[in-house]
Amino acid sequence: MTGAPARCGSSPPPMRMPAASRRSARTGRPTACRLVRRGPRRSRKRLFSVAHLLLPYILAAQAQKHVTHNEALRLLDGRVQLSVLDRDLTAPPGSPADGDRYIVGSGATGDWAGWDLNVALWTDGAWLRLPPRPGWRAWVEAEVPLLVYDGAG
Repeated sequence: MTGAPARCGSSPPPMRMPAASRRSARTGRPTACRLVRRGPRRSRKRLFSVAHLLLPYILAAQAQKHVTHNEALRLLDGRVQLSVLDRDLTAPPGSPADGDRYIVGSGATGDWAGWDLNVALWTDGAWLRLPPRPGWRAWVEAEVPLLVYDGAG
């Protein structure tokens, strides 16, 4: 079968490929068929997380699945039924309690530097940044209004 291109099952008539492309780059052996990715590429983040809450998937061959599961639970705890203590702080409070959430004010400093208008969640002894998405609603306990994030800030 010299010069004949490889076929994959009942695929359409094969295209002629140069001899170099009919051999595996890794082993150098002839290949029977080549997989071709068709359609638009999805972002890497989209492949490994759900669309709206951006919770991570547990992958089939993943080691330490409990780490990913715990991360997803932590994110759910911070995002669902969002109620924040304040929305004007620009620096983290001195002694936050586990589960405290704040909307970071503009011009933030310290651990919150660069987190303007994001939700800051104190969990497991550290601050976790939760970037808002359009449509998120938050109850501000200090002021009693219900805020809706529109994506514009």
